[in-house]
Amino acid sequence: MTESLEFIPAFISPLTDKEHATIGRIALLWGQIEYLIDDLMCLVSGQSWDQLRENPEMVKHVSQKIRFLKKEAERRLEPAGTDMVLSFCAFVQDTKFARNDVFHGIWGWRADRRKRIVFPAARKSRAPWQPFPAAKLVSLEKKLCRCSRMGADLCQNLRKENVSYIYSRFIHHNEREPAPEWLRQWSDRYPLDIQLLGRTAEKGELPRLDKLFPDR
Repeated sequence: MTESLEFIPAFISPLTDKEHATIGRIALLWGQIEYLIDDLMCLVSGQSWDQLRENPEMVKHVSQKIRFLKKEAERRLEPAGTDMVLSFCAFVQDTKFARNDVFHGIWGWRADRRKRIVFPAARKSRAPWQPFPAAKLVSLEKKLCRCSRMGADLCQNLRKENVSYIYSRFIHHNEREPAPEWLRQWSDRYPLDIQLLGRTAEKGELPRLDKLFPDR
C-alpha cells in the first residue's frame, strides 16, 4: 500500500529538538515585543489603539511602527524619555534581519567552502548569500529577552508605575470590561512562584512553567 504524501512536507528540518524549542521560545518572545510596541505607541502618542487605527496612514508593519514611535517620542517626551524610547527601538531593529530569517527563511544545510564543513542554517530566497546559522539561535533569544524587559520597563516608566518585578503573567481578557471576579480568584489561587519555573531555564531564556496550572 502506497503511503499518502498528504501530510508529509516538502523538506525535512535540519534542526535538533532543542533548537526547535529555542525557535518556539523566540516566537513567544517576539509576540511579547510586538505587544509592547503597540502599548508604547498608545502611551507615547496619547491615543487609544482604536484612535490609531482610524488614521488612514495607520502603521501595519513593525518598521513603520518603530518610525511612528520614534517620531512621536521626539515630539512629545522629555529628552530622557525620548532617549529610552530610541534605545528600545534601536534594539528592536537590531534583531530585525535575524528574526525574519528564522521565521521566514527556509531551514536547510549550508556548505562552508573554506572550512569544508556543513551546518544547519536559514536563509531567504532573495538573499542566498546571507544565511542565519542555527548556532546563533541562542544569542538571538538572549537579545529578545533583553528587548522584552526593556519594553516592559519603559511602559512602566511612562505610566509612572513604581513597581519592579522579576517576571509576570499575561492574562487575556476584554480590555473594555474589567476582569471577572473568578479570574482574579484563579490568579490568586495559582500565584507565579519561581519554584514552578522550569529548572532548565537560564538567564537569557524565556521562563516557562514545569507544568500547567489547572484551567479552573
